[in-house]
Amino acid sequence: MIASDGTSTATSEVQASTMEAMARQWPFLSVAYPDVDADSAVRFLCEDMNGAAGLFCQTIGPSQWLAGLCKLDWDSNHFSMPVAEIRPLMNNGKQLTPESLAAGQSLTQRLIREADKRGIAHLSTTVYAGDTPTQLCLEKAGFFMADTLVTHTLRLEKCSPQVSSPAIRDALESDREQLAKISADCFSNREFNINRFNSDMTFSPDRVRELYRLWLLNSISGALADRVLVFVEAGQPLGFITIKMPSAKDKSRGRSIAHIPLNAVHPEHRGRGIYKQLVAAAISELRGTVAQVDIKTQLPNYAVHKTWSALGARITQVVHRFHLPLLSKSRDLERE
Repeated sequence: MIASDGTSTATSEVQASTMEAMARQWPFLSVAYPDVDADSAVRFLCEDMNGAAGLFCQTIGPSQWLAGLCKLDWDSNHFSMPVAEIRPLMNNGKQLTPESLAAGQSLTQRLIREADKRGIAHLSTTVYAGDTPTQLCLEKAGFFMADTLVTHTLRLEKCSPQVSSPAIRDALESDREQLAKISADCFSNREFNINRFNSDMTFSPDRVRELYRLWLLNSISGALADRVLVFVEAGQPLGFITIKMPSAKDKSRGRSIAHIPLNAVHPEHRGRGIYKQLVAAAISELRGTVAQVDIKTQLPNYAVHKTWSALGARITQVVHRFHLPLLSKSRDLERE
């Protein structure tokens, strides 16, 4: 059972009815799970919450907040520090009220203390645009907004047929290091891309660079993508786009949607239309296979927004991602 005083409880011990009732009141449920009915969205959220190491709740008057705390094993290993996220941070209020903010601030502080008790060095969470109460509570607790991520979704039946350029082919083993360098150069350098990792000085530039190098290598190996298409000129790869087909979870939820997890063009060759050609090739490959394709990109990536919008994609989700390097934050809270 989740206690109203905020005591934690293992996820397996939480009453399903409590979690379902909270999910149904969450104003951003339809944003978190677009294009599905409310009952399905509640079920999917409860399934996803079961991955949390613990659930926490806080109630003041009619205001109730609930969140799960999840350690991120890959991130922890890569950055050589215990990293965790709050997933998700829900509240039942549509309006800003003193009670709602008090409950949210109390829960946020408890999550920080719990993370510190577990030895977590870095904490993050995702907040849907428009969720002002959550943003205010996080900022009060010392979190900062690391980036804003926009999701574009394109229904392929509404998109005109695309012609794939002869300059584009599947990635070869011989492309690995050059493509990994393009990925690392583009995403570790804030001149070319501003993201939550290179916006947080907790993470060393070398480890951020290595993160995006490994991401590309693991995409070519098939671990993080099903296809990697490459734009080649004079025998040299100048850009790439990765494609991830619907996962087993997607299929079980009736979602015929492919994803574009990672894509980039060599900084010296931007502005030549290479990205548009890569997108056209990906759409050409996916047409007739899936119903939709989505792409997540940071808010300042104007060229990416322009490309997908011109094809008829619609924005289906906007989220802010907040970070908190813990250090002695919880001990500071104890002294407040």
